Amino acid sequence: MVMGFLIAWLALGSWTFGGGARSSLASGDPRQGEARWTFAVISDLHVPRDGRIPPRLSAVIRAVIASRPRFVVVTGDFTDGNPSDAPRTSGEAPLWWRSARAAVEPLRAAGIAVLPVAGNHDSYLPVYRTDYAHAWRDLDRWAEPLPILGKRQPARGIALDGAPFTYATEVDGVHLTLAHVVDDWVEPAVASRIAEDLAQARGARLRFVFGHVPLASVVEEPRRAFVESFGRVLASGHADFYVAGHEHLVWDEDVFLPGGSSVRQVVVATASAPWRFGPSAAARARAGCVQRDLLMRCRMPNEGVPFELRLERGHWLETQPHAFTLFTIEGTSVLVRAYAVDEHGAVTPFGVAHVE
Repeated sequence: MVMGFLIAWLALGSWTFGGGARSSLASGDPRQGEARWTFAVISDLHVPRDGRIPPRLSAVIRAVIASRPRFVVVTGDFTDGNPSDAPRTSGEAPLWWRSARAAVEPLRAAGIAVLPVAGNHDSYLPVYRTDYAHAWRDLDRWAEPLPILGKRQPARGIALDGAPFTYATEVDGVHLTLAHVVDDWVEPAVASRIAEDLAQARGARLRFVFGHVPLASVVEEPRRAFVESFGRVLASGHADFYVAGHEHLVWDEDVFLPGGSSVRQVVVATASAPWRFGPSAAARARAGCVQRDLLMRCRMPNEGVPFELRLERGHWLETQPHAFTLFTIEGTSVLVRAYAVDEHGAVTPFGVAHVE
């Protein structure tokens, strides 16, 4: 069902975005530099501790391939490490990484570049940060033909301000900064590297920054100190988008930054993890959610996509919990659309047809 839906969708050559805007995939090979092209973002793979690749994750990868993106960014939490892991448990991490790489290998086999960033579960222990650096030691192969810009890892130790933790690339005048943002604060060296990279990208027509943790949380009250400190880095660098995962839901909303500017924050849902989080009461209010019995009907702050929340075990959760997000670039215009993958592997645009 995954392939059938997306192949039919691609054959039609267009799809509808929220707010009535329309876009279409350019004909021919999207890697040949047409004016319009697409990239995908997936997040929070959470490969289980036994190394098993969840069927839903495989379905998401197949759906992403069928959407023909130019490249895929994975915004962290490939694995399921925890800060309380014992040394014996931490020794299992190489198995997790073999499985995580195997899960995304079909993207590379399809000729789609893969750009990873780490998540908190990939980074809790020093050994996990070492394992992450080792897992992506061949980052240039995964990113080909995109260039990897920035410093590399030293001969000894770990540098969080170097690839594969923090680095950049450029695609047809669009600059992408991929950064190690795994908590509600950023390592000073990483913040400095982001600032330097964005300063060097002043001539880019669009500037994207990718991290794992959102700048402004959707599921709880945003931590103002983090919004202000990291927000200054994004504001001074004139970042247009900040794209993150971590909170296992779909969200798209502008975040106001120090100095009066704003950045468009897109949060990408989990690809396969079973645990879920719901938007806070304040976020639901911004989305204009209206309760109808055990459902809430809402509209995404940006794009206006209608969606639903369902009351489950005392929490309001999105009814389409597993998704990936496509970004379509045309000039300086960006269209954003999430696609949900259900338990049967069927793919549908995130959201519902009508909201009263």
